[in-house]
Amino acid sequence: MKNKSTSDIKSILNVWGGVASCLGLVFTLIVAVIGLVRTDANPQAMSVICVLAVSCAFLGVLGARSLSAQFEIFQKYGLSFKKIKRLKKELSEKEQELKIKEHQKEKMAQIFHNFNHEYRKIVVTIHSDIAAQSYGYLADRRKSLKMFFIFALSNIKELFDTLTEDDCAVTLKLIENADVFDKDVYPDLIEFFEKEEDIDKDFIIGDECLQDGKLKGPKEFLLKATPIISTFLRDPITYTQRNKIDNIWPAFPYYKNAAFYYILSKDHPQSAYSCNDLKKSAALKEYWCGRNEWENHYNASLVTPIRYVPCDIGDGVFERLKSWMTNDSGSSVIGFICIDNMKGNLESQLAIDTLAAFGDSCYHLFNSYNRLVMLSKEEQSSASQGEKEEASSAT
Repeated sequence: MKNKSTSDIKSILNVWGGVASCLGLVFTLIVAVIGLVRTDANPQAMSVICVLAVSCAFLGVLGARSLSAQFEIFQKYGLSFKKIKRLKKELSEKEQELKIKEHQKEKMAQIFHNFNHEYRKIVVTIHSDIAAQSYGYLADRRKSLKMFFIFALSNIKELFDTLTEDDCAVTLKLIENADVFDKDVYPDLIEFFEKEEDIDKDFIIGDECLQDGKLKGPKEFLLKATPIISTFLRDPITYTQRNKIDNIWPAFPYYKNAAFYYILSKDHPQSAYSCNDLKKSAALKEYWCGRNEWENHYNASLVTPIRYVPCDIGDGVFERLKSWMTNDSGSSVIGFICIDNMKGNLESQLAIDTLAAFGDSCYHLFNSYNRLVMLSKEEQSSASQGEKEEASSAT
């Protein structure tokens, strides 16, 4: 704003300077003509006037040539004073946009730093427990895990609000019936179906679980055959508005939402799902959602899976943690991070890669915590077995 004011002042001074110079030239020529006409004029004064007149005439010729050159440039490049003014305004706007973009980059970098700072803290704590074989703080670690994810979703929301210039909603969804989420691991976080009659067969069970219109097998098979998606956490800002649907629709099969279907599909798995105009996509039958009135809440979506690519690291950890689902790309999916808003700007590679980075971190954190829980269970089992053997030998 300060630079713009200074530029305006300089422009005004240049205009008035040019006008003053022209007036000075005119007055000097008038005085010179009057002096030449008058017979009683002082010769010395007339000499000075004549020199000034010649100088002004010379400057006038230079000015005329300069103006002529300027007009030739204007004509050559199609410029006019009005167009130059418009271009200066556009340049000022572009400079302002660049400043905003620079501020956005700084803010996004700060958010990444904040996220990784807290992420490092909780991962180091969990791995310290594993290294020390200290399993007495498991309840505290579970609480810290949930608090971290609330913190993470808040930061992810702020980052994507900045990136998309819109109000985004962030959700962490998990596949309830993935083996990795043993009910003994997350007894207070993950809700499981306890009874077969709890299953709405028309709602939960897909065609792949039917044979001649009848269910192929018992509940355990059906839950394995159809991925069940549920909301684990929502960002605190949009929680109140969006949590109502979680109470109405606490769990649903993956194929009820196009984003999860495309990512989990074994026929054509995708590493992410992104769309800036879901209403248009829905009209083309390329997007669908089982919930009603979804278009009142969002029109754009970006979903990245929380997954890993199985590999042999020698101690069987991946085999113990491997989820029920492995698609054609060889990766296992245990959940999703979902972003949605109204305006879009979610299809850029920057947005997709940014959310994927958060997804990778979430998997590593689940992996670390699950390993801590499993080692704790193994120790408890070993201690229980030792006590039984000791009691048996004592008798």
